[in-house]
Parts: sequence; C-alpha cells; structure tokens
Amino acid sequence: MKKNLFYCIFFCAFIYNVKINAQNVQFGVRLGTNASWIGKTPDKASADGLNIGFTGGAWVRLAFRDADESGFYIQPELLFSTFGSKYVSNLSSAFGKTENKTLTTFRNFEVPVLAGYRMMLGETSELRLYAGPVFARVNNAKQVETTTISTDANAATNTPATSVSKEITNDITDKMKGSYTAGLLGVGFNIKKFTIDVRFQKVLTNMYQNSTNTDDRPAMFQIGVGYRIF
Repeated sequence: MKKNLFYCIFFCAFIYNVKINAQNVQFGVRLGTNASWIGKTPDKASADGLNIGFTGGAWVRLAFRDADESGFYIQPELLFSTFGSKYVSNLSSAFGKTENKTLTTFRNFEVPVLAGYRMMLGETSELRLYAGPVFARVNNAKQVETTTISTDANAATNTPATSVSKEITNDITDKMKGSYTAGLLGVGFNIKKFTIDVRFQKVLTNMYQNSTNTDDRPAMFQIGVGYRIF
C-alpha cells in the first residue's frame, strides 16, 4: 500500500513539473473495461469465456512537437485495473457428472510507458497509434472454485435427477510474484478533449511465484474513454 501511494505522489509531482516547464504536454483521465481470457489451462480443462473487469486512471502525453501537430509522443500512465480468467473441467462417470469452474481475478496497479505517433485529422481531431511495456504490481488475487455434481434420473429405481453445487473462495495473493510485465498495442481517436482507445494487452512474465500451467500469462482487450483536462 505504501508503494502504491508513493507511485501516485511521484506521478502527480511529475505531471505538475512538466506542466509548468513545457508547452507540448497534455494530461487527462480515462476509464474503461477489460475483456480477458486465460493464457493456459490445466489438463482436461478448457477456457470458459471472457472475464470482464475495469481499468481507470490518469495519463500524461509528452509530444516531441507542438501539442496540436502530428508527430511522435511518449505517454506514461498510472492505472488501477481488474482482470482475470475462467476455465472449466468436466468429469463423467457411471454415477453422474462433475463440473469444476474456476474464476481467478487480479486487482492491479499498472504503469504503462507508451510510445506513439499521432496524426492530426483536423483542427479538433486526431488518430493515435502506440505501443509499449506495462509495469504492474498485483495488489490482490482471488480464486473462486465452483463444483457442481449432477446425476441423471433413473426410471428403474424411480430416482429423480439431482444437482448440488459448492463454492469455495480462496485468497491467493501470497502465491503471486507481486510484480509482472506486460506488452500493450493500441489505437486511439480524439475529438476535441474526448478520447476513445482500443487496446490489446498481453502479460509477458509469469505472475505466480511457482509457475503453473494455469493463468501464467493472461491476455485482454480493452476499450476506454477519456477526457483531456489540459
């Protein structure tokens, strides 16, 4: 928690410093949603759709030319995000079916450092292409396991079909490495002070202290909207 607070203070001080010393600087906030999926699955398991999370924070854009001209730029960001993965495994026997669903959710503190090129499309609009590394820290990790045991109806013994579910929630924060690195590619569009961004992000390093064959390197798509404050 102390490290996160330090990063926030450092980022705010950095923004204040560049604001008073440069004219080619922009600053804003953004909020978006993540749609993530598992990197690997255990044996006899398969991915179980997308896990929806959120991302939000602040960004500062440092242009190599005037802020209203086409050209290259650097954009560090300070974000909080949630993402995860889901997988399911099924086991059938003469007694019925057993379904195991696992939902893993990570709550993270992220610092993307992006390099990009922006093309002015008019006086008030521009297109941006960018990429870069994301340095992240896991604040909290949770895993929810749901086991459902089902049996079919048996006419011979006059036994009805049954289904019983049990859910267990585990805090797995202590199993995480604490920090990891991801890669990010994105495209953005600005209309006056409003921004729209579509991104693809892929975790590049293992997130667990002891690498497993599950959730090592999740990937996600992000869609976000933002507002340029200055």
